[in-house]
Amino acid sequence: MVSDGSSADIESKLSAEEIRYMLHGSDSELVLNSLPVGVALLRMPGYILEMANSTFARMIGEVKSHSLAPESRFEEVLPKQWMNVIIPLVDRAIETKNRVTVCKARSGAEEGGSDAYWLIACQPVPNGASNTHHAIILSQDVSEQSVLLKRLKALSALGSSLSRGYSLDEFLADGVGKCSAAISADYCAAFLLDQDTPRLLRVAESKPLCWLPSEITFDSPEEWPCGIETSASAYVSLPQANAREARWLGSIGAYGYLRIPLMTVGRPIGGMAAVFKKIGYVPPQEDIEFAELVAERCAMAIAANAAIAEYGRLLAAEQEAHRAATAKAAQMEALLESLECGVVAYDRNGYVILTNRACEEMLDVGKPQSRYGDDIAFGITLEKLDGEAVSLKEMPYCKLLREAALADQHYMMHYTDGSYRVISFNGGIVRDAKGQMSSAIIIMRDITRMYEMEKTREEVIRLISHDLRSPLTLILARAQMMERVADKPDAVRKNAMGIVLSARYMNIMISDLSDSFRIQSGKITLKRQVFDLAKFISDCVERWLDAPETTRLKLDIEPNLPPVYADPVRLERILTNLTTNAFKYSTGDSEVLVEAARYQDSDDQALISITDHGQGIAEDELPHIFERYWRASEARERSEGMGLGLYICKELVEAHGGRIWVHSVQGQGSTFFFTVPFAG
Repeated sequence: MVSDGSSADIESKLSAEEIRYMLHGSDSELVLNSLPVGVALLRMPGYILEMANSTFARMIGEVKSHSLAPESRFEEVLPKQWMNVIIPLVDRAIETKNRVTVCKARSGAEEGGSDAYWLIACQPVPNGASNTHHAIILSQDVSEQSVLLKRLKALSALGSSLSRGYSLDEFLADGVGKCSAAISADYCAAFLLDQDTPRLLRVAESKPLCWLPSEITFDSPEEWPCGIETSASAYVSLPQANAREARWLGSIGAYGYLRIPLMTVGRPIGGMAAVFKKIGYVPPQEDIEFAELVAERCAMAIAANAAIAEYGRLLAAEQEAHRAATAKAAQMEALLESLECGVVAYDRNGYVILTNRACEEMLDVGKPQSRYGDDIAFGITLEKLDGEAVSLKEMPYCKLLREAALADQHYMMHYTDGSYRVISFNGGIVRDAKGQMSSAIIIMRDITRMYEMEKTREEVIRLISHDLRSPLTLILARAQMMERVADKPDAVRKNAMGIVLSARYMNIMISDLSDSFRIQSGKITLKRQVFDLAKFISDCVERWLDAPETTRLKLDIEPNLPPVYADPVRLERILTNLTTNAFKYSTGDSEVLVEAARYQDSDDQALISITDHGQGIAEDELPHIFERYWRASEARERSEGMGLGLYICKELVEAHGGRIWVHSVQGQGSTFFFTVPFAG
């Protein structure tokens, strides 16, 4: 490296005569040879060497300065490697009239030593108007500074490699390579201890020489060739080596090796070995310290790599646990959401921490965001099944939080729209490791249908017992009267007619009950046929003429109606139920009108209607008249029927693809309409 001096550089103020006087004075040789820098004086042109001290002679490889004879040509005394450095340096200094500096390494290979680094400067010295010039050459041995700088750069590069995230193999290879170069070792390798078996595994080497095997198995720490058994570095040469080390050094032609342990957290994890072939060589302490610094960084990289691997393992385990927990939570949530039972959980303070869809529907609330249980309890109205109101203190969750028993407790829950549900409450307590309550869980089951079925069952039993007993009583009474008036034909005929009507009424009730069960179980089937609707209605009326009330029945059938496609048995059943109701709920002398015509709202359906002039149906009862077991208030007061006739009519009409409805005005009467499809 060459640099030119600037105008600010210190210029020599001495003349050539003054310089020569200094160099050739009585004590000049003693003074010059005592200087720590090399000094030489050249006269230009011609490169005539006038004077040089011993330090300069040592730089260029001469043993003593008197080997450099005065007044000799500089080219004749300079070795070739220095000729190519110093001569261009002098020329440039003379040309620029400035000081010029260069750094040059002198190889120590010839002497078996290390390289030496010299900083060389040339300062031109003008000599007035004369064409003769002088040049002073100054040199300084900077080997120690160069080596130190080189090692600092190596350590800095290792630190950069560590921070840039090099792979461990790359980092260790780089480390042993830099260590080998910095301490002038012929070979360097790094080993790691196998945690499972007593062996060392080579993980890096400075050169692919394999002077140390890839795997070393040992029986005891004393056999370790890298000195891992101690925390201190040591240099082992052939004179001090044990038998095994001596065989190994001899096999590779080496004189000694430096062993440096790799330590993390005060325990050995491996070691480094630097091999030297130079006979009698002992590495200086600074080389050992540098090797220890490299080993320390390699150990840091190994520890960091292990920490990263452990962190990765823990992170993967945490992620897997999180995935498993998420999957389990999703499964649990899906399970809870699929349950028909409502689930609500409270913490020990009574705050809602979990609900499912069924619970939210039953309680008529949305997702409770950590709401207190009272917020929900105040929003619902509970009654016991006997009609007694339930106080807040007796609410299921309050009883459960007091750790009271909560098993199969049935309550009626009323909603703001007037509807209700019957809910069965069950609950349990979750306790922590100390036996203290940590949470409470309530399971709610909607048993409204079961409750209503039970009520219906009881009502049906009561109705059947009552309604079937009435016609049976009448039949028995009429039969007994027939027995007493056997000789009176008119009386016999009248009693026989009463028996027929009572038997027909019983048959209708039994058929309604039977069809109700079939409809509920989905077992009812239609046997459709194509037939003439007008003739069908007329035939039905003919069959009904034996009943006295049929004299009130009138027909109004539109001419030329297309044939219908229906089940004639089921269609007669619909007509029978509707006309029977019309006779039952109208006065004995009022007309009952049966009409059949094309349905104006649908060209492919016939419209059939039955009109009576009875008391009519209350407006608030109209939405319920086709419900199963429902009876109008008048029927309930008279304890007539089971509430199945209209329900069965609706199911049979809809099974045909038609619809049924009613128009009624209280005090004027009712008209029931239903449609049946024409044949395609």
